[in-house]
Amino acid sequence: MSERLVLQVSAAIWVGKFDIVEENNGVMVLSNGNVWDFPRNDVCQLKYCNVEGLAWEDSDKVVVVSDKMKSKGKQPFRCWDKDQSLHSFAINDATLTGEGDSSGEL
Repeated sequence: MSERLVLQVSAAIWVGKFDIVEENNGVMVLSNGNVWDFPRNDVCQLKYCNVEGLAWEDSDKVVVVSDKMKSKGKQPFRCWDKDQSLHSFAINDATLTGEGDSSGEL
């Protein structure tokens, strides 16, 4: 089974395999995987600024939750639209079902 990591700063999901090497002070060794970016706005800016958690809903669908937008001007106002929300995405990737190459799109 693949592991998945939510990359908050870059607003992306990485799915692949990794190992923690205890003999090497717990260094994480990543294998090949796929990265999918969350949708951006019309000028390619982040819309999903605070994605915190992820769960598989189906073999090609993920559900993610967004945390509260950071206050006092620490984040652009556009982040407010997805603040404290639940989101569902179909992953457009035939590699999840073993039928082809990754497209990199959610």
